[in-house]
Amino acid sequence: MLRHAKRPLVGLALLLISACGGLPEAPEWDVKVAAPVSTDRLGVEDFLPAGIGTIERAGETLFTLPATRGEATLQMSAICPGCPTQSTSLIPEFTHGQIVSIAMPDDVVQMELRSGEAVIFATNGLGFTLLGDTGDGSGFLEAVVYDPESGTELGRERVSGPGTEFAPGETRELRIALAPGTITGGVNIELMVGSPQLILSTPIILGPDSDLTIEGAIQSLEVASVTVRVDAVELTQTSPMDLDLDSSTEGLIHDRLLGADVDFELIHDLAIDGPVRVSIANSPAALFSGDPQTEVSVGQFSFVAGQTQKASLDAAAVQQLIDFQEHWIGYSAVGTGTLGIPAGQGPLSRFTPASGIDTRIRVTASFRVGG
Repeated sequence: MLRHAKRPLVGLALLLISACGGLPEAPEWDVKVAAPVSTDRLGVEDFLPAGIGTIERAGETLFTLPATRGEATLQMSAICPGCPTQSTSLIPEFTHGQIVSIAMPDDVVQMELRSGEAVIFATNGLGFTLLGDTGDGSGFLEAVVYDPESGTELGRERVSGPGTEFAPGETRELRIALAPGTITGGVNIELMVGSPQLILSTPIILGPDSDLTIEGAIQSLEVASVTVRVDAVELTQTSPMDLDLDSSTEGLIHDRLLGADVDFELIHDLAIDGPVRVSIANSPAALFSGDPQTEVSVGQFSFVAGQTQKASLDAAAVQQLIDFQEHWIGYSAVGTGTLGIPAGQGPLSRFTPASGIDTRIRVTASFRVGG
């Protein structure tokens, strides 16, 4: 009986709705359609100085650095202030050292050295023979390589004794394997030369041209990390992108398109900051061209890591993305280091061969449905 009693009420409600102008319009709501997450790996090569490469050693990837050189001249007047400056056959005993400073490769201020080599070329322009059996045979050449910042010795080599004669005009080469360690700012090579008192069979003239010239280099450098100067350095990278908004929105009316939200995230552990501009275009050539017919600017973000950064696109921009036959994403950044150690070297960043910047970007379009 209760069931039959309610039916007239339902009919009355329908009658009232009809009398008031009919059924209401369909409700409106928004539908969000997310494109697949696009990921890229941004290399850091643009932030590294020229000439830095990589090499595999026993399962470890290392940086390789270009060789750097330095030179110095040892004047006889400095080696032996008491030596005569005219024709003489007597050379007093002397011991003297000269430092050759060798800088790091350009913009490298610190490196974690795994292996390397120092090479020293010394040319005898003194006019008499050093080393070997001359005098009492106690003459020597010794080269010591060290980090001037910490004083840490990286290697040494000594030449002395019978059969090591260093004749006038001859160039002697010393090669020193460098021990692993942290090097800051460069290396010093100190070349020590010692000679006993000599009595020459033929007199010589010691003059301004009597010298020992030294050339030094550090080379074959393999390092686990580098700290480099990064001061407003540009990074640009492009790659194809899967922005499948067209098939995802099939059946939806384009004139109901509201726009899109963009979520952007960078994942890295680099000490770096600066703006990161992101653009999507229909070809690699169109990226950052400024042509609104072929490119959509997604937004400007920053190098902040591990945080979702947001931007938005209007309906016209999203429609343009849907209409593109191809999708290419471009990243244009200007990075500046945020490390201050070693002090006084400018804005710095530390990199290893594994360093990189992972990107995640998602475009979520919104449509108005109903109404």
